[in-house]
Amino acid sequence: MIDSPPFSAPQSTRSRPGAPKAFGAGGRLALGIALPLALALAAGPRASAEGQAAPATAIPSDAPAEAAEAAGPQDVGSQGPGSDVRVPPTAMAQFTTAIEGREPVDQVSFVSNETRQIFLFSDLRHLQGHRVTHRWIYRDKVMAEVAFEVGGPRWRVWSSKRLLPDWVGDWTVEVVTDEGEVIAAETLTISEADS
Repeated sequence: MIDSPPFSAPQSTRSRPGAPKAFGAGGRLALGIALPLALALAAGPRASAEGQAAPATAIPSDAPAEAAEAAGPQDVGSQGPGSDVRVPPTAMAQFTTAIEGREPVDQVSFVSNETRQIFLFSDLRHLQGHRVTHRWIYRDKVMAEVAFEVGGPRWRVWSSKRLLPDWVGDWTVEVVTDEGEVIAAETLTISEADS
């Protein structure tokens, strides 16, 4: 006889009112039962060559692509060979005052003209094999264009602009694909510093 389930969440002294049935006394999740059941239900039956239900196959993330194709689609957003699904490219963009560890340290929309440098950070999705450009625009004039070759399904890039104190007003940076489509745009307002 086993005294406790092999997996359990930390115990709580308070019960959770309205907790789902997967939670036991004290609000603990009964992982020993609920997790395998949830995984089995999520996998669902798959038909084998004889028409019988076959067990779901887990593919390790480092397995070759042929193994994933043989087991069936694993990701609806896949754009691999033989895929009929086309996931539209997306881009998230934000202005920041610095980049650390390939991530923006903050998000800014307004800065004073005492700021000497600003960055535009972009998180690009489903654009591998394409060229993406950051187009820096001030007073309807393109001030700079910085191009990037996208090397993977998720690609993080950034460009920066050194600012002069008299460049007060709105700056817009467009994220443009190699086909000329603007997939993101952000505007930064630079104002006179308070005296």
